[in-house]
Amino acid sequence: MPHLIAASLIWAFSFGMIKRYLGGLDPLFVACARIALSTLVFLPFFRLSKLRSHRGLWLQLAWAGAIEYGVMYISYLTAYRYLPAWQVALFTVFTPVLVWLIHGIYERKLVWQRALPACFAVLGAGFLSFRTLDGSGSVLGFILVQISNGCFAWGQLHYRRAVRRFQLSPKDEREVFATLYGAALILTGLASLIFVDLKASVHATWTTPGASLALLYSGVIASGLAFFLWNRGATQAPPSVLAVLNNLKAPLAMAVAVLVFGEQTDITQLFTGFAILGLGLGTAAWIERPENRS
Repeated sequence: MPHLIAASLIWAFSFGMIKRYLGGLDPLFVACARIALSTLVFLPFFRLSKLRSHRGLWLQLAWAGAIEYGVMYISYLTAYRYLPAWQVALFTVFTPVLVWLIHGIYERKLVWQRALPACFAVLGAGFLSFRTLDGSGSVLGFILVQISNGCFAWGQLHYRRAVRRFQLSPKDEREVFATLYGAALILTGLASLIFVDLKASVHATWTTPGASLALLYSGVIASGLAFFLWNRGATQAPPSVLAVLNNLKAPLAMAVAVLVFGEQTDITQLFTGFAILGLGLGTAAWIERPENRS
């Protein structure tokens, strides 16, 4: 669980930063650049011999990375063109339900008790992120965020299954993790070559104030480090706890806005959202006790 909390805290800084500094750039270019930086972070740890010693492992990891990071990022970053940052944050709150559903499909059995903490997580994060709708945003933006949610939920669970199937140690994970980023880089790179004016995008990055630093932070920290921490934590956490913690970034993002950036917020809303999320986490921990598992 510490890995999941650390990743969520890193992501808490990301929503406003992406909209403010990267929102005007081509989303395909941003996705490709972030993944390229993430790949460079883990490339020094990569050991091809580790993949060769586990037959079929590279395919499982590449498949997870292409979907979880490639398709997810393309959908997620494109959504910022159609939605304000707070709505993107709001619409990500449905991920816990998707984690519960996809895990049930993988196990060929939906454990309905696990839906309860997932719903608490959606309610708590949604309560925090919600603002009075003013007609802004679009259906397309909502759909893009849900595609992103589904890719992220599926990818973390597929990675979790692969790690357990091949019995990878933490050191093994570190040595093969570049495979996920490499697959996503191939996907986003090909898409960028076909659809993006790379020269114009690079120029826009260097001439937009703060964009290059935001891209560096996003690629090295928010993507490279945080995604590794998240997937590492996903291999350890029980499914209900994992589902709930998918929404931890929402209250943390609000707390960071208040404590770090001095923004004003409704403290009652903040504590209520935290309480609902805490209730979901407590329910998840109770459900996942050995004597209560189904």
